[in-house]
Amino acid sequence: MSATVAPGAETHEMERLNSKHGNIWISIASSLAVLAVVALLTKKLPQERDFRWGIHLRYWIVAILTIVFLPFEISKYVFSELTVSLIGFVFPIYESVLAVCTPDEEDDTDWLRYWTLGGMFFVFT
Repeated sequence: MSATVAPGAETHEMERLNSKHGNIWISIASSLAVLAVVALLTKKLPQERDFRWGIHLRYWIVAILTIVFLPFEISKYVFSELTVSLIGFVFPIYESVLAVCTPDEEDDTDWLRYWTLGGMFFVFT
């Protein structure tokens, strides 16, 4: 026995999915834009091993102000699951591969710490 589908039910289902997930193209574009900004900002950070409070404090202030004052219509795309996955996994994988390809072992150690801490958060959450 096959169930008959009411006329317009497929359209209603597509509208429901679009309203639930938002516009996928906007989500992809905003995720790639955030990834590009993060990549550019990491290249601008000084590569010395010492910790500079001024630089880190400025980045934290900008991040907090962005989170607090970004309108919901924009933030739902900027902080989507796709963006979090790109920033949390894809970008670190790329940087880890680059670190392994360099002769310097300190950058390898930094990324090993990142993945160890990330693995611990994954296990305990």
